[in-house]
Amino acid sequence: MRKSAGQEAVYPNSELRSRAESQLSSLVMTIEFTLISVMAGVVLAPLATEAKDLLRDLRFEFWPYILFGLLYILLVWSGVISHSFTFVGWPFELGHNLLYIVWALTLALQVSFLKDPTGWFAMNTLQYLVTGWVGAYDLRILRERAMGSGGAAKALFDMAEQRQSRLVRLVPLAVGSSGLSLVLLLVYPGIFLGQHAHWLLGCFQLLIAAGGLLYNINSLMAWQEPIVQKMMAELAKGE
Repeated sequence: MRKSAGQEAVYPNSELRSRAESQLSSLVMTIEFTLISVMAGVVLAPLATEAKDLLRDLRFEFWPYILFGLLYILLVWSGVISHSFTFVGWPFELGHNLLYIVWALTLALQVSFLKDPTGWFAMNTLQYLVTGWVGAYDLRILRERAMGSGGAAKALFDMAEQRQSRLVRLVPLAVGSSGLSLVLLLVYPGIFLGQHAHWLLGCFQLLIAAGGLLYNINSLMAWQEPIVQKMMAELAKGE
């Protein structure tokens, strides 16, 4: 295809530009995984510190919260894995990374309330709101970068968009369930705090996190073979 003079000035060598963007994408992906690993450490460290005494003293009523913290980190990590196949690349998306730092901060603060069910569910409600904010932001990026894609790349974007759309739709339900738990703790402290019935609320929350993680794992496994088949077809066509 013949290029105009203006295009030649901006893109003097399309192949060189492609190679440069490929290397920059690798750098961005390294930054992404470094950031998410640091974030996981920021949350896991206080979680381990707060959980140590509760595990040693056999405070069983708080164990669902400990497991929730672990599963929730794994849930977010599994979501980042799918992002690495789609929009994580050049150009660098600063807003996406800044929001993940905000997310890590709210979860780290939530973990500090591990021994305080009322504070835990108050922070958990805020955490779900931040998760919805991050999810909606990432969904917008996915849709923008999916435009014009095809083949295996289109399949990857479809997978990520499907998961992200479902996450955003479930946020109001998660916020509502956490908010209801907070109301029950405030209205009936004698039952849920005095008689330690708050562990039931923690178990329900744990089930939500476990279900989300299981969905992420199953969806990633289900999409692997179709994506491989599309990639094989593209390679065969190129030969």
